[in-house]
Amino acid sequence: MNTLPLGIAVFDPFPFGLLTMIVSLEAIFLSCFVLISQNRQTEKDHFRSDVEYDVNIKAEMEIAHLHEKTDRMNEQVLEKLAVVERLLIEKV
Repeated sequence: MNTLPLGIAVFDPFPFGLLTMIVSLEAIFLSCFVLISQNRQTEKDHFRSDVEYDVNIKAEMEIAHLHEKTDRMNEQVLEKLAVVERLLIEKV
């Protein structure tokens, strides 16, 4: 609009200093907004990873507890089988 012959006085001559400054300011503001949103996303990701870590620790503890339970059950079954074997040997 500045370069078209519309009968309006040229307010920003050819090197377009004002337009360059306005576009530069817009780029600065946009980059600030992008950096702020990235920082917020980073904080959310960090919080999410902390929660996932806690869940994984709890799951690992539960799995260890289940392993202990199955080991105890296995020992009990082996003891009962040993008793049954002794009884069978005594009857024969």
